[in-house]
Amino acid sequence: MTSTDYRREIEGAAHEHGLDPNLVEAVVICESSGRTDAFRFEPGFYERYLKGRPQWAKQNPRRIASSYGLMQVMWTTAVENGFHEPEPEYLFIPVKGLDAGCFHLAKLVEWADGDVLKALAAYNGGQGNWMGGQAQLYSKKVNRVLEEIQKARRK
Repeated sequence: MTSTDYRREIEGAAHEHGLDPNLVEAVVICESSGRTDAFRFEPGFYERYLKGRPQWAKQNPRRIASSYGLMQVMWTTAVENGFHEPEPEYLFIPVKGLDAGCFHLAKLVEWADGDVLKALAAYNGGQGNWMGGQAQLYSKKVNRVLEEIQKARRK
């Protein structure tokens, strides 16, 4: 499967949150290669995250410190942004995962005063780590994929 299998859902979520659908598609390609079942456990995040967090965050580290679905949204990020589904696995559902990811990315674009590369770096590394090397490489990768998508759509 490719992200174009979900182009309609991508466009809907992107437009709802004021984002360019091509940008969202680029994030989907870079995060999950268009796989709705994409899952990544990030144990280092869990240890950093626990400091000062609510008790519910300490109950199941594998679920808390994992990224889910097309946009690889972390359950903790989704909950902090108001995602009210009872289980993180709901983020595997394309419409729900795209909505949560687009909501978060739109907040980051606003935080970055419209600087999409900075917002992408923060999407990858967190707002406190957006200047890190990995996050910077990620934002450049997404930007390259975005340019390829835009070029293909102009044909």
